[in-house]
Amino acid sequence: MWSGGTSNPWTSGQLFDIVLWTTFGIVAVVVYLAGAAFAMRLRNVIRARRYSAFEAIWEPLLLDVVSDLRPPTDLLETVPQRSTRHFLKFLVRYARLLAGSDRRIIGEIAAPVLPRILGDLEARSSSRRALAVQTLATLGIEDHGARIAGALDDPSALVSMVAARSLAGSNHPEYIGEVLSNLHRYTEWNSRFLASMLASLGMEVAPALRSFLKAEGNPIDRAVAAEALGLLTDPAAGEIAAQVLHTGPHKELAAALLRLLRTVGGPDHAAVVRGYVPSRDFALRAMALNALGTIGDASDLEILEQAMYDTDPWVAINAARALLEAGGDDRLELIAQSDSPQAVLAQELMEGRAA
Repeated sequence: MWSGGTSNPWTSGQLFDIVLWTTFGIVAVVVYLAGAAFAMRLRNVIRARRYSAFEAIWEPLLLDVVSDLRPPTDLLETVPQRSTRHFLKFLVRYARLLAGSDRRIIGEIAAPVLPRILGDLEARSSSRRALAVQTLATLGIEDHGARIAGALDDPSALVSMVAARSLAGSNHPEYIGEVLSNLHRYTEWNSRFLASMLASLGMEVAPALRSFLKAEGNPIDRAVAAEALGLLTDPAAGEIAAQVLHTGPHKELAAALLRLLRTVGGPDHAAVVRGYVPSRDFALRAMALNALGTIGDASDLEILEQAMYDTDPWVAINAARALLEAGGDDRLELIAQSDSPQAVLAQELMEGRAA
């Protein structure tokens, strides 16, 4: 018969045991984590001391080798297998500080040791693969250029970019094809940075850049090639830029081509540029006017003057600057002395010219 009470499935002793064991578990986890942190810290301290001890031995020997007072073997004999990576980091530090024959000596010292880290190019860690690429490029680009180029196809875009930058900074234009074929992987990087990277390989890569620009492909990548050709000031790129502009390309590519024509174009390319003056896109209008100020003729002065009254202020400013650059001083002077809404703009430009 129900008495009106409720049964309690937990006794006070059971509750106490649960709290006790839970507390014990928490304390055990905290102690374990503290111990692991201490062990890691201790390991790092021991490693740092060991590396410092090695560097204290390596540094005077390296200076003697660079000064031709000792053979490289005297230094290499002090490098145990397990300290290979740290020794190469040590050499990279010096290689970045030295130049000429001293830099070459660093490369000669590293040459017998570098093959030990080739396996790192296949490591699971992308950071280790990237470090291996960087080390090989700094100390042995001549011997390991092909392996570095192979890293352009690495699954990690970061490793691929490290390889691309390494090759671009190595004066080895023969790898431009491999770099261009991987350009689409570097969308996270600024296009101007990429263009500068390509241009750093020098004029020898201009033919490859022109071919890449002319061929069908990703318009963003081709825009980077156009920017690079502009940085190289490649005159042969003007004709290709005009041909591609005739096809009405993607906006970003068209903008890069207009900038390229402003740098390397000539009067023969002015007609295609004029076709972009009435564009619905204000940026393309501005760039077209900018280019006309450089490669246009006297007949374009009227176009530039009228464009000063464009509804977009950025277009108007570019038109005024282009008019000044094209020799339209007299037109700007008349506008500056008028009651025109653009009088202030013309006055500022004329004052800036006088200054």
